[in-house]
Amino acid sequence: MFFQRVELTHFRCHTALGVDLAPGLTALVGRNGVGKTAVLEALHCLAFTRGFRPDRELLERGAAYLQVVGRVAPGYAYQTLTYAFVPERGKRLLYDQLPAARLADHLGRIPVVAVLPDDTRLVQGSGTDRRAWLDGLLAQQDAHYLAALTRYQRALEQRNALLAHAEGRAPDPALLAHYDGVLAEATGPIVTLRRRFLAAFSPQFHAAYRAIAQTDETPGLAWVDAVDDPSPATVAEALAHAQRADRAAGRTTWGLHREDLTLLLGGLPVRSHGSQGQRKTYLLALKLAQYAYLHAALATAPLLLLDDVCDRLDEHRIAALFAYLAAHVAGQTVVTDTSEARIRAAVAATGLPEPYVQRLG
Repeated sequence: MFFQRVELTHFRCHTALGVDLAPGLTALVGRNGVGKTAVLEALHCLAFTRGFRPDRELLERGAAYLQVVGRVAPGYAYQTLTYAFVPERGKRLLYDQLPAARLADHLGRIPVVAVLPDDTRLVQGSGTDRRAWLDGLLAQQDAHYLAALTRYQRALEQRNALLAHAEGRAPDPALLAHYDGVLAEATGPIVTLRRRFLAAFSPQFHAAYRAIAQTDETPGLAWVDAVDDPSPATVAEALAHAQRADRAAGRTTWGLHREDLTLLLGGLPVRSHGSQGQRKTYLLALKLAQYAYLHAALATAPLLLLDDVCDRLDEHRIAALFAYLAAHVAGQTVVTDTSEARIRAAVAATGLPEPYVQRLG
């Protein structure tokens, strides 16, 4: 599916804004600060039920609510998709005028991949950033993963609160055993799907990186396991063994929430050894491989949102990026840039029709 139009009300810097969109490539062009990224974030809310930051930060200053309406192309089960947030009531998603029973049920119906300047955290940040990216990706693809992850995260939060409030005393053993049991049962499905994902994803990532970088540099992904054997009995035993350390730290010190994805280039961590251009290329390759993975897994083309992707790329890598998009991206794409000429030139070099350009500001 694709959106013909998106309408923002009290969303970030926009009191009211409507933007028409093409089924292929739409370029949002304007100077910095005119709210181009806000349009991408509004589309992300419609597809993923949240933006790039907490909902309260999406409210226009002084506004009591925000709303995003996506008008869908003909031929689908609904004509409008509405995302609304009122601080006192929370957020809602409506198909036409019918509210969704659960926001979680919407994940995966409109798969989305976003490339943002802040995504440098994925390459340069902590394991928390990389796990969040991986969890968001797999939650769109597999409802069972989302359910197991939700159970795990809720039990982990409750277990950590129990340990923190114990203040050096032995925590309630019955409650601790209950949370350990939930963590043990949820760990297996999460670990299995993460490992299966990495095996399928790595070749797609290698291909994307080499296509954009136009070099023989060898990228690599290495998953740092915290859990060797994810069977419930083994996980429960490991949690019990770690209880002394947990009580001292006031939190759960062992488990799959401690795992990480190591990003390598030529066998060395790209975080510390990659140049600025290499890190940007690495990030783009990760996200475009994510697009390819979701497209294959869900048999539907994700919505692709590209914010300032040309920044910090030389002209050769910009040309390679758009050549990759032309060859591998089949769905709706929305890109932002400060230069209309740069986008038009990059698209023209691929031989594709001119992009649909919307100027903001």
